[in-house]
Amino acid sequence: MNGNTRVSIPEETRARVRRVAEELGYRPSRIAAALRTGRMNIIGVWLGCREAFDNGVIDQLSELLAESGFEMLLTTADQGTGWRAHLERLAECPVDGIVAIDLPQYIDAYISDYDPHCRPVVGLGTGSSAAVDRVLFDVSNGGAAAIKHLLEIGCRRITFLTRDDANDPKEPRYAAYLATMQEAGLVPSVTVAQCLPGWRNRIHAWRHMKGHLAAVEMPDAIACFNDDLAIGTLRAALDLGLRVPDDYTSPLCQDIFSRGLS
Repeated sequence: MNGNTRVSIPEETRARVRRVAEELGYRPSRIAAALRTGRMNIIGVWLGCREAFDNGVIDQLSELLAESGFEMLLTTADQGTGWRAHLERLAECPVDGIVAIDLPQYIDAYISDYDPHCRPVVGLGTGSSAAVDRVLFDVSNGGAAAIKHLLEIGCRRITFLTRDDANDPKEPRYAAYLATMQEAGLVPSVTVAQCLPGWRNRIHAWRHMKGHLAAVEMPDAIACFNDDLAIGTLRAALDLGLRVPDDYTSPLCQDIFSRGLS
């Protein structure tokens, strides 16, 4: 039934077994096969906060895993007070390995409390635990390059829009903005949108920036924490009769195929 040709079984017997299995509605059990092979051929993907940028990452992961014969089990992490209970449930899932995206606290707790020696874990994202292999996105240099580009084209009053859960001068994009503005001898200007996780960043950025832009002198440029916030800002500017690049400039850096909205 498993296609193993290394075992010598007469073809007549094989056909008879297949016929009876079909009559009984038998389907091979992945769990039963795992008892023999020690593998489920499933990789768990833990996602910290679902944003538009993550769609491309997940698509690529899915394609690469499928090429190697693996399925992907995707879950969005609990970033609130219930995260440990959620992690405990995830630890019970029968997967062969884990890719954790922007979840350093999940990784550290998982390695420490649930599975210190068995399943391999890879961290992916802007920050990850040093306890595992990791692939980091260099948003610090990317953020600095975006601000330097704005300075090169003549922008001087550059506002940085971030969200409340990233409102930290040590956050790589925030820090890059502050450092680059200070190197240029310019005064930083930061505004913070109260956001919920995921695509709703755009809605909250739109609401926040519509009020903000109506109340302040229009900056030369607005650099945003991510493209979701930039898209919300574009919508707010359009509602106020402003256009890019005529009235202000706003760089997009995550390549989420939304540039046409500007």
